[in-house]
Amino acid sequence: MRINIFGSPWGTSGFSCHVKNLVNSLAELGHEVRLDCPKPQGWESQVSDVELIAMQREMSREYTTIFIGQPQFLSLAWAENPKKTILYFVTEGNKVLKMYEKYMNDERLEQIWCPSQHCKDAILNTFKVNKEIIVIPHGCNTKLFTPKEKTENKIFSFLSVKGFVLQKGLWDRSGLPYTIKAFYEEFSSKDSCQLLVKVNMAYSQQQFTLQDILKLTNTPEKPDAPIIKFSFDNIDYKNMPSIYQNADILVNIALAEGFALNVLEGMACGLPSIVNSFGGHMDFCNEQNSWIIDGELKEIPNDILYEGISWQVPDIIKLKEVMRYAYSSKEEIRKKSQEALRTAQQFTWQNTALKIIEEIKKI
Repeated sequence: MRINIFGSPWGTSGFSCHVKNLVNSLAELGHEVRLDCPKPQGWESQVSDVELIAMQREMSREYTTIFIGQPQFLSLAWAENPKKTILYFVTEGNKVLKMYEKYMNDERLEQIWCPSQHCKDAILNTFKVNKEIIVIPHGCNTKLFTPKEKTENKIFSFLSVKGFVLQKGLWDRSGLPYTIKAFYEEFSSKDSCQLLVKVNMAYSQQQFTLQDILKLTNTPEKPDAPIIKFSFDNIDYKNMPSIYQNADILVNIALAEGFALNVLEGMACGLPSIVNSFGGHMDFCNEQNSWIIDGELKEIPNDILYEGISWQVPDIIKLKEVMRYAYSSKEEIRKKSQEALRTAQQFTWQNTALKIIEEIKKI
């Protein structure tokens, strides 16, 4: 099968991870894959052999295009006159922008794919579409992301892997200020634990400090503060497993998620998660592999890109209770860790690629 992936593989965002892994997984299954993307200077040295070949292929009418992006840019794909066009759409809130309706109902678009039921529901909560919406989940490289034997007497570590823009304040989608505030208030230097914060700079405009977060969340400093460590390093994708492997629990209290690749990667490394109950990750997070925090849906203020859309603000009191409980429950961590591993094995990029081929054949 001849497949044209339209999307950017550059950087460390979930978007670029999605593009790169789809290209490689589909090629591994023996399909002819073309990657249509902008090419920065020196791009040849930044890609695998499979990606290099995919980016050098010429477009032809026989390709089915999978457009990974926002629907208002579909004209870029249609300009190449592909055989078929499919939109792979990711969103985070409870609705989508009304302006998307005309693009999603365009007769040149065969299908709409989403990585989660949450994304599909967001579309249907906003308007009707004249075509099928199919859930095709993202995946995880379970050969790369694997568990590691924990060292005895190691300090207990909570981990957050998120980007954060300080200027957006408490309405940054990552929810990171809530995680930091909860940990800072609940724990102290007397507790043998720490919070590790790996900041994905693909989503962050600048570095920030603990004091910045405490000021933002109106949290007073205290003399017996717990250990909180930040890392702003750009880490190569193949080295990311070590970040998860050195932790005990992943905390992902994002205000909204389209899928949450970081949660799935953590699970593949044996980490149970503490998650918000709103988002695409609820397709694979449950009480057997995670602790789930409820919250309150609130409309996003002063942001034209999310006009009329709501995210879920977490219950910080409940978050503190769950973090304390999890810290004290080694046996439950062990059980949830085992279930997290089993869950991750079901969500591989190969399974995603197989599902894609199955759906294209039906069109």
